[in-house]
Amino acid sequence: MTKFHQDTTLGDVAEMDQGNFAHVNNTETKTYKFPTAQVAGRFMAQCYDKALRKLGVKVRPGMDAARIDRLMVSRGVRLEHREYPPDEENYVSGFYFYRVSEDDINATRELAYFVSNPFRHEGRITSLHEAFYVRTNVQGVV
Repeated sequence: MTKFHQDTTLGDVAEMDQGNFAHVNNTETKTYKFPTAQVAGRFMAQCYDKALRKLGVKVRPGMDAARIDRLMVSRGVRLEHREYPPDEENYVSGFYFYRVSEDDINATRELAYFVSNPFRHEGRITSLHEAFYVRTNVQGVV
């Protein structure tokens, strides 16, 4: 769990965030393979919905953005979509779901769930069949 206080610098925040993501990425994530970007995108959306539900945010069809934002604040959820260059080693592009609690002096921020954007495997050996992958720590989607 990451705690911030009035003397926290941007360097401290980056270091804590990298450690938080490294822990989740190394211990809790699985990578799923899909035949097309469209199928990978649907899986990503299912993971997104499941993560919000696990955090107590149940978005119903037709809910407006302001109501969803209020619901997320009331449940202590913060969502960030991040894009990183492909050569970035410390992070992966995708959705980062945080549990957030705040008081007068300290704020706590814990990475609860992560869902990557669909990506292609970049390696020395290429497959004849195109494949897309999604990495996530959201369980129970498939």
